[in-house]
Amino acid sequence: MLVTGATGVQGGADPDARAGYDFAQHQGGRQADIAALRELHPGLMDFDAWLDREGAALFQKGSPPAA
Repeated sequence: MLVTGATGVQGGADPDARAGYDFAQHQGGRQADIAALRELHPGLMDFDAWLDREGAALFQKGSPPAA
C-alpha cells in the first residue's frame, strides 16, 4: 500500500484501509470529548504519555503489549 500526503491512500490498499483513511482524513474522524473522558478515567493517556510511561520500556524489552 502506498500512502501519500497529497493524494491519500493509493495503490493496492484494501477497501477497509481506504475507508478508514478516508473517514479519518476527509470526514472528520471521531470527535471525542477528551476532558470529559479524563474526568471519567483519570489515568487516560495519549500516545506520547503512554510511550513515556509504559511503551518505551516494552519496546526496549521486545515484549508485546498486554492485551
